[in-house]
Amino acid sequence: MSNGNEFLQGVAAVRGEVVRVSFHNEENGFSVLRVVLDGGGGQVTVTGRCPMPRAGERMEADGDWRDDPQFGRQFSARRIELQEPESLEGMASFLGSGLVDGVGPKLAQRIVDKFGKDVMTVLNRESKRLEEVEGVGEKRRREIKAGWDAARELRQVMIYLFSQGISSARAMKIFQRYGAETRKVLQTNPYKLVDDIAGIGFKTADEMAAKIGVERDSLLRVGAGLKHVVSDGATHGHAAVPVPMLVEKTCELIGVGEQEVEVALARVCGAGELEQHEVDGQMMVYQPELRRAEEHIAEVIRELVRDGDGVRINEEKAMAWVRHHKEFDLSDGQMEAVRLAVSSPVCVITGGPGVGKTTVLRSLLGVMDVEGLECKLAAPTGRAAQRLAESSGMEAQTLHRMLGYRPSGGFNFHQGRKLEGDVFVVDEVSMVDLPLMRAFLDAVPDGASVILVGDADQLPSVGPGAVLGDLIESGAVPVARLTEVFRQGEGSRIITVSHEVNHGRMPDLQPEKGSDCFFLERSSPLATRETLLHLVAERLPAGLEVDPIADVQVLTPMHKGALGTVELNRELQARLNPPSEFKPEIERYGMTFRRGDKVIQIRNSYDRGVFNGDLGRVAEIELESHSVTVRFDAGEIATYTPNELDELRLAYAITIHKSQGSEFPVVVMPLSNQHFVLLERNLIYTGLTRGRRQVVMLGERKALEMGISRHQAHQRFGGLRALLAAEI
Repeated sequence: MSNGNEFLQGVAAVRGEVVRVSFHNEENGFSVLRVVLDGGGGQVTVTGRCPMPRAGERMEADGDWRDDPQFGRQFSARRIELQEPESLEGMASFLGSGLVDGVGPKLAQRIVDKFGKDVMTVLNRESKRLEEVEGVGEKRRREIKAGWDAARELRQVMIYLFSQGISSARAMKIFQRYGAETRKVLQTNPYKLVDDIAGIGFKTADEMAAKIGVERDSLLRVGAGLKHVVSDGATHGHAAVPVPMLVEKTCELIGVGEQEVEVALARVCGAGELEQHEVDGQMMVYQPELRRAEEHIAEVIRELVRDGDGVRINEEKAMAWVRHHKEFDLSDGQMEAVRLAVSSPVCVITGGPGVGKTTVLRSLLGVMDVEGLECKLAAPTGRAAQRLAESSGMEAQTLHRMLGYRPSGGFNFHQGRKLEGDVFVVDEVSMVDLPLMRAFLDAVPDGASVILVGDADQLPSVGPGAVLGDLIESGAVPVARLTEVFRQGEGSRIITVSHEVNHGRMPDLQPEKGSDCFFLERSSPLATRETLLHLVAERLPAGLEVDPIADVQVLTPMHKGALGTVELNRELQARLNPPSEFKPEIERYGMTFRRGDKVIQIRNSYDRGVFNGDLGRVAEIELESHSVTVRFDAGEIATYTPNELDELRLAYAITIHKSQGSEFPVVVMPLSNQHFVLLERNLIYTGLTRGRRQVVMLGERKALEMGISRHQAHQRFGGLRALLAAEI
């Protein structure tokens, strides 16, 4: 037994009872515990990693004694093991620590006073006896028993998952997802976690599977590997994965031979978990829901083009009305776009910045208004919808809001309950992925017209598919291409530079006084980062009189590296929103969130009404519950518990992909040879076209030249274009 003498001798093991949890980090488990040592050794401080420590628990730890210059003598533990309490004082502290909802310190003490050493037996097997405690009736007894059973199950799950390297925050999410079935899932098929729990990757699940004895070449493991590769492809925008690529990547991932992978592929396809389809002479493997989305989109588009009447508008009268209203002053190309839109049940209007898409749209809305038609306007994101409303002078919604998203998933408007309206206009269609386009087309009422507007040269959607590009390239839908540039602005170079880049030409980007688009050459990523930090925090706010948080947006190609979002956000947060005793903050999932921080939502949250790519600011952090409230730019106010903060990221710097549909007063875009895998023309073009007042590119010139010269270097796999073309 550890005792006071052993304390003096610096032993490598201690045992005792936790009397206070001074600190616990739910992300990495690091804890500071105040412990009464066995054998009269007094109170000591123990530091180390453990899951969900509670006052009253028994503790055993291995490690060594250290003298901390600030906190004095401490035991630094390499291993901490926690066990249920043994002493009456420990039982009361444990039970009253918040472990069971509705049981505070006073009720916990009454329960322990009543049953003494038998309290654990009563809670586990004789809970009816709890009604003997003053203030506990049948209802409360049942609540205490249910809470105790859930807490014990959670504790055991936490200990197990912690041993697998999973943080307490994610372990809590796992338990919330599976409840009493958690251990069964973990012990029979841990690969389910990859599909069901955000932040749990295949590698973690695979390590857990190995520990429970899943064979290296088992069909369960190989099948899970196949599904992961296909799912990972979808997160990178692919609707499907070619079979040879799928087999190769799965072999690399799990270290088995092609034969085992091919056998498992036949099995998972036979079970309907994946599907194989031939696309342009090549076998592709799909997640079933993505293939259904492709097939349904192609079917609805075919019906619209072949059978749909759309709204009935007299083409000649419409064109005469537009010509009469001189404020529009349309070019021949713009007039042709208007003619196409009023005469087609579905069409696409595409073109880059400054080519007059907005003018065409306003003309069309004027025609529809004269005809007494009800027009509904939508865009994929809140910012894009806000811009559409400002430019059109009409109400515009996000697609999710128009369709009536439900917190439980799905939409209020669908194939069986159509939207109301005559003409549906969707802007920024390059951002719309396969599932969202399917949901929209499902809800379009019979006899309505659909006008899809977007820039086909921008990056495709973050989600799977390249819907706008496939619609245009298939030839299945009438397309109006606007190419003549009208909006350049006196002295503005952003639009002209964007078009030069889009045509594969290296523009003149010498920094000149008064120029709103230029390139600053730097020799290395670190030099680029230092210049960027100075620009964002000091030079641009002073020179342009802008708010560095609200008005300046850093756009970068990737997440990792010296110029990735992770590192840049850490540096920019420190400069633009440093810690202060007046700013509450919370650390979760390797990130620190502070009041005033700029943040981005990274996946759809239907219950909050916020979606992937929405930007906002941290409005408040509640000190007791640690809940975080965010006010989003589109007006939504959303609150997150600590365990839900993996839905947010800092957004002083975001990826160019995430910026789609947004426009910022000032854009700063670093480019480095570190980004070479992602550098291509549409990436740079998309970043350029996000800037409204000023665009500053900086970094290595070779990276800029490489990006402009590479066109469509990253093909998206899928079958929508082929399905659309086959229907012509």
